Amino acid sequence: PGTGAAKEFGRGRGEGYTVNAPLSTGCDDSIFANIYVHVLKPIALIYQPQLILVSAGFDIHHRDPLGGMRVTETGFARLMNILKDVARSTCSGKIVVTLEGGYDLSALSGSAKAVLLEMREDDGWVDHEKCRKQEETEYPGIEPGIESIQNIQGRFWKCF
Repeated sequence: PGTGAAKEFGRGRGEGYTVNAPLSTGCDDSIFANIYVHVLKPIALIYQPQLILVSAGFDIHHRDPLGGMRVTETGFARLMNILKDVARSTCSGKIVVTLEGGYDLSALSGSAKAVLLEMREDDGWVDHEKCRKQEETEYPGIEPGIESIQNIQGRFWKCF
C-alpha cells in the first residue's frame, strides 16, 4: 500500500529495474495484456533474463473479492503466453511459477489451471489471435497510460 507509482523506478544501482504500471480498478484481460506487450515484454527482451520467475497471484480475477479487477482465466493464459514468448527469446523457455494467492478458491483453481494448461501448450483452449485482436481494439483507451510509463522508463531502456 502506498507504493507502485510509475515514477518509482528504483534507486542507486537498482535504478531503472523497477517498472510499475499503476492501474485503476476494473481493468480487464486486454488492459493487462497490453501492458505486458507494450511495456514489460520490450524491457525483458533487452534485459535478457536467464530465468523468468513468476509470483502468480490471482487476486486480479474478476470474482476475487479484494482485487477489484476483471481478469478471466483466458486472460491469465494470455499473460502466460506472452511470458512464454519472452522466455523462448531470452532464456531457452525457462519459467518458474509459484502460487502467490487469490481469495476466491474457484477463481484461484481455474486460473492456476489455465496457466498450467498454457505452460503445457494445450492447443485450442485459448484463441490467442482473438485475444490479440481484442487487445488491439482496446489499445487506444490505454495508450496514454502506456506512453506515460514508456516515457518514464525510456531513460533506462532503449526500446522506448
